Amino acid sequence: MNINEYLKSGVLEDYISGSLNEAEIERLLHLKTIYPEIDAALYRIDVDLAELRESKPIPPPPGLWTRIDDNLHELAKTEEEGLPGAKPVEIEDTSKHMRVKKLWKWRIIGILILMGLLVGLVIYLYKENQQMKEQLENQAVY
Repeated sequence: MNINEYLKSGVLEDYISGSLNEAEIERLLHLKTIYPEIDAALYRIDVDLAELRESKPIPPPPGLWTRIDDNLHELAKTEEEGLPGAKPVEIEDTSKHMRVKKLWKWRIIGILILMGLLVGLVIYLYKENQQMKEQLENQAVY
């Protein structure tokens, strides 16, 4: 393997930028342990990028902080005063998802009512059964 061609191929730059896939990263890390030139080149790229970040900061456009401050003041005013001339938005109920949620509410209420009725029926039948047992016991004694 020609190490100089590998260094010029752009793989190291892709590694620094994070655009390599996992197999390529594993191969690069393996080659880095074998060839110290790769490790040195990665270090140089990292140092160059750090120097570039420190030496040429990008200034914000003129008036940016003023616009941000104005927008924050406007936002604070609208929150305090409410939106002038704001009207409620009418929403048409065309979503099936919402209808399903609305229907489930009524279904659950219906199920709970039915469960209450069934519990009442079970209690009533239990008491009737107990009364019949008592009557049978009383008749059997006589």
